[in-house]
Amino acid sequence: MVSRATGTSVTQLLSLDLEFCHDVTDLAPLVRLARLESLRLSAQEITDVSPLAKLKRLRVLEMPGCRGVSRISPLTGLTELRRLDLTACGGVRDFSALAVLPNLTSLGLPPQASTEDLQMLRERGTLANLTELNLVGCAGVTDLRPLEGLTEITSADLYGCSRLQDLGPLSSLMALTTLSLEGCGRVTDLSPLAKLPNLRSLNLSYCGGLTNLDELAGLTSLEELRVEGTTRRLKDAAFELHKLLPRCRVSGDH
Repeated sequence: MVSRATGTSVTQLLSLDLEFCHDVTDLAPLVRLARLESLRLSAQEITDVSPLAKLKRLRVLEMPGCRGVSRISPLTGLTELRRLDLTACGGVRDFSALAVLPNLTSLGLPPQASTEDLQMLRERGTLANLTELNLVGCAGVTDLRPLEGLTEITSADLYGCSRLQDLGPLSSLMALTTLSLEGCGRVTDLSPLAKLPNLRSLNLSYCGGLTNLDELAGLTSLEELRVEGTTRRLKDAAFELHKLLPRCRVSGDH
């Protein structure tokens, strides 16, 4: 991965993208990249991330789809991390290592993350500075109270949180501009969203439990609304809402 011929220049790298490098199975050569600040891995057949513990300058670590990884405790010393993406890392079950990463501003968790995991991270201060949170496919997240009062969050992706019902805690996320509830089929009440004056993009696709959008009429900042895969009644409501909010682009197979 880091050859002898190019070693001198390679060790000065600040950013490395190994996406689609599916032959990468060993991260040990990366220990030489002491200046590295950004690393992207994607769906690699890696199982051991312990070499990353040497990369103390890392600020961005993206490893979506690295399903062979089960242990993330080597990341505990990476206190400079600002962005961490563990989405689709299906082997990770213990998230306590994240409790000592208080500088994170962007966090993506794998599908097995639960409400209890979020609560633990909230209590340890890991969520305090977040501006982006990705909980795609986290069916175990059934209660959003761990997010209550996180006023720095601007983007939340709750796609596929299929057991989620109560959006009440979102009403306190006053900085929220982008929200995806795609596939949250048990959600029936959008009234908490009426308190989000900065919301610009809202994805309600495949939210089969919704019947109307009356609560959104006051969201004058809304610019994009997606309602694909919903009932005809909800799609009609979306296009009626567009008449009240002409700046809002509606997509819904109408």
